[in-house]
Amino acid sequence: MSAGGRRVALVTPRFPPQLGGVEQHVSELARRLPEHGWEADVLSEGPANARERTPEGVDVLRFRRPLEGSPYATALGLWRHLWRHAGAYDLVHGHNFHAFPALAAALFATGPFVFTPHYHGLGTSRLGRVLHRPYRPAGRRLVRRAGAIVCVSRGEAERFTSDFPESRPRVRVIPNGIDTAALARAAPLEVDGPVILTTGRMHPYKRLDRVLDAFALVEPPARLVVLGDGPARAAVSARAITQGLDERATFRGAVPRSELDSWLRTAAVYVSLSEQEAFGIGVAEGAGGGARVVASDIPAHREIAAMAPGAIDLVAPDAQAEAVAAALRGALASPPPPGAAHGVPGWDEVAGRTAELYDELWTASRAP
Repeated sequence: MSAGGRRVALVTPRFPPQLGGVEQHVSELARRLPEHGWEADVLSEGPANARERTPEGVDVLRFRRPLEGSPYATALGLWRHLWRHAGAYDLVHGHNFHAFPALAAALFATGPFVFTPHYHGLGTSRLGRVLHRPYRPAGRRLVRRAGAIVCVSRGEAERFTSDFPESRPRVRVIPNGIDTAALARAAPLEVDGPVILTTGRMHPYKRLDRVLDAFALVEPPARLVVLGDGPARAAVSARAITQGLDERATFRGAVPRSELDSWLRTAAVYVSLSEQEAFGIGVAEGAGGGARVVASDIPAHREIAAMAPGAIDLVAPDAQAEAVAAALRGALASPPPPGAAHGVPGWDEVAGRTAELYDELWTASRAP
C-alpha cells in the first residue's frame, strides 16, 4: 500500500502481455502511481478468469470474456465485480472508448471517475462504425459521468470534443510517454543489414499492407521486422509471401518488453503508416531508441514530430508506395540527431501529472 493509502482501479479491456498503446499506457501508470500516493489495481478482460501480481507489485484481476477474438464482446464478471466492489476504491479510471469496460466503470463508480478515451473516432472499420451508432448514447453517458477526461494528444482532444462538445470543459491533455531509461539500458541486437521496424497491434487501420508495398521497393540488404499481433496478421503475412518478401520480412509476433526495447535500439528506421492514432507511442519510441522515423502525416504524428525535431519524416496518408519507399531510403541514409526525442515526456512525468489530477478530484469529492 502506498504512503497515502489511496486506491485507484484502472479499468481496461486489455493488459500486458497483450500489446498495444492502451495496454502500455495502463501498465506504465499502474507501476508508477504508488510513487505519487496512489495504489493501483488493474481490472481487465482476458481468455480466462485470473488473479495475478506483476513483478512491479501491481494486482491484476482478469475476467473471462467470451468470443475472445471479438472486440464487441464483454466480460460480465468484470461488470459484477465493479458493481460489488467499486466502493472499495477512492477513484476509478476507465480506459478506451472503443470497448465496454469503461462504460461499466462509469456506471458503478461511487466516487470520482476519470475517463481516458484513447479515441479513434466513431469506429475503425465498417462494422465498427455501424455498431457505434447505438453505442453513442452510452458514450455520452461516459462523458457526463467523468469528472475529468484525459486525452493523450491535442489532436485526440480536438476530435473527441468535436464529436462530444459537452466534454470540452473537462478535457485535459496529458501526452503518453516513453521509458528513456529502459531504452538506454537495452542492448542493440546483432543483425545482418539495416532494420526497418514497425510495432504494435496488427489492425487494418495500421496499414501494414502499405508498409509492405513500400518496403518491396527498398533495396537489400535492408530488412523489415514486424513486432506485434492482431486481426490483420494472417493477411499481412500472406501478402509478404505473395510479394516474395518472406526472406526479408520477419514477423515475430508479440515479444517481451525487453526484446522490444532491444529492437528499438537496433532499428535504423521506424515506420508507421497508421491512418489514425490517439498518440502513436511506437513513433515516439522509435525516435527515442535512436532510429529515424517515417510516419503518416496525421495529427498525432505531427505532434510527436514537434517533440522530436529532425527525427521524423512525415508522408501523406495516401502516399503511393514509391513515395513511401523514397522516404524509407532517405531515412536509411540519414540517421537522426542524438537526443532527438528529448521533448517527449517520460512515463514518470505522465504518472505524476495523472496523480495530480486524481488528487484534485479526490479532494473536491471530500469537500463539504
